[in-house]
Amino acid sequence: MPDLDHDKNSPYPFLSRLSTETLKQILRVDFELEDSDTPKNDEFITCVMEVIAQREIETAECSKFDVDAGWRDFQQNYQPGEKGAASVCGEMVPDGQTKNNGQERQADLRPRRPRRAIQRVLRIAVIAAIVAGLCMAAASALEVNIFKMVAEWTQDIFQFRSETTISQNAAYESGAFLGDDQTLKDLLTEENITQSVYPKWIPEGYTFFESKAFPNDDDPLFIAKYKSESSEKPITVSVTVYSEPEGSWIEKDEGDVAIYVKNDIEHYIMSNNSLLVSAWFIDNMECSIYGEISEADMRMMIDSIYEE
Repeated sequence: MPDLDHDKNSPYPFLSRLSTETLKQILRVDFELEDSDTPKNDEFITCVMEVIAQREIETAECSKFDVDAGWRDFQQNYQPGEKGAASVCGEMVPDGQTKNNGQERQADLRPRRPRRAIQRVLRIAVIAAIVAGLCMAAASALEVNIFKMVAEWTQDIFQFRSETTISQNAAYESGAFLGDDQTLKDLLTEENITQSVYPKWIPEGYTFFESKAFPNDDDPLFIAKYKSESSEKPITVSVTVYSEPEGSWIEKDEGDVAIYVKNDIEHYIMSNNSLLVSAWFIDNMECSIYGEISEADMRMMIDSIYEE
């Protein structure tokens, strides 16, 4: 099978200059025709499908797939009919026969060739399955949940991206996990609050400093702080419990707010002077994290909230 990265080997190099939609329209028209059952047309349609398949592979960043090996595997294990030479974009695939009887073999096979509609459906199904399988395999290798999309935007652009799942060991190598007495767990448990609302991990260099509870306020407040020698400003984790539907004011710099979705909860991340702020609501609780940390560290702190 010719290398699809080099259309100069194809007898139809002009196909690479056509849009993908045009190529697909050619396939649709060819499928509806009843009188297109010729070896030359088979060769042309196969080339059209190969160009489409290659573009899909490149778009999905799966270009390392060995198309030749996939085609050979299909011929050996799945292609219907007798074994024989197959013409693909002008190149004959050897069938173990000598050049002297190759034409006789083709002539002998032609009357027993399956109906063209069946051949065409099989070719389309095989190429589609290969492309889909490659993209799913690549996504699995990168640990990407391709069906979970997250919206992100800045002042200049908006985009959807797939949410990556990062293993705990890989994500939290540089920081430290917290004991229960270094989080808000004990203070919240005393007030019968059991939801996961506090981080269990802090970035490298930070240590637990203090925690406070103000349960008798109109809106009970719980705070934990973590300090670092490299920053004058501690990381502050707070949980406010409201009895009425309301929320606090949070100062922020100019610019948009990033939304990080974790555990089906939207966490809003913004900057305020040299601090990064994250805020979110769970039931009637407004939760926040303030700190002179990177957005990557902020996201990992949020991730740790929902770790078992």
